[in-house]
Amino acid sequence: MVKYLTPGNVSGLLMPAGDATHARLKSLLTAVYEMQYLQIMSVDNVNVLDTQFQVPIQRDTEIRGSLEKLLPSSERTLGTLTMTAEPNCWADMQLTTRVAVRVAITEAALEKVTTTDLSDITSLADFQSRFDFIDLQDFMAFANVSTLQQLKAEFPRLFQLQFAQPPPYVATDPAALRSYPLTINALFTSTLDLVDMLRSAKSCRRASERSRPHLNGFDGGDVRAGSAWMVVFDQTAVTVQTPSMTEITSLFAGEEVVAVFETA
Repeated sequence: MVKYLTPGNVSGLLMPAGDATHARLKSLLTAVYEMQYLQIMSVDNVNVLDTQFQVPIQRDTEIRGSLEKLLPSSERTLGTLTMTAEPNCWADMQLTTRVAVRVAITEAALEKVTTTDLSDITSLADFQSRFDFIDLQDFMAFANVSTLQQLKAEFPRLFQLQFAQPPPYVATDPAALRSYPLTINALFTSTLDLVDMLRSAKSCRRASERSRPHLNGFDGGDVRAGSAWMVVFDQTAVTVQTPSMTEITSLFAGEEVVAVFETA
């Protein structure tokens, strides 16, 4: 942890010199933001606003109970007690950052809606020839129909939505620049206990989500989590007898945890 008292080392952790495409920072960003209508094309910079060490991940515990009394008169009292439990998870380092990226728009706005009268369609083959973009078998199964007459009864008119083409990506366009707040929690380990570290990261992430609610969406997609999690391994612990860095990175990425290998 002492290494990351130096701001330059924190920057190197997030944007290492050999990571020309900033894949690590993109992985941290997409662990929080699910880009539905945008694609991250490049990362301009990351601004570290605050660095804290040994941050407790706390959640409130709610206890409910009731008290009943029968004599001399019948009474019932309901009570709820909320208290903060002792943390069983700690982030070894927590970074509050803001990441500036350039994005491309992948889906544009609805341009027009057209409708087609199905009354003059004479056969399923005729329907398929006019609407070859529809999987007719799946469409009929979805509508729970088996004949053309039933299909026309359910859908007397067919609506077609036409979307405009998304604008071309221009890196110098100010509209392409976006800035996202990103909280990054890191766990440090000097050993290569993959099971323990993966469990710790997922357990702490779950506790963090319960104790720190976040917005569900943003302009361009959904917010998946309140923070991103990374595990920082000692690079010297990886040997020819252990899984490779690539294998470990892939394992943790499958669980939406970023694995990092650093020297002390």
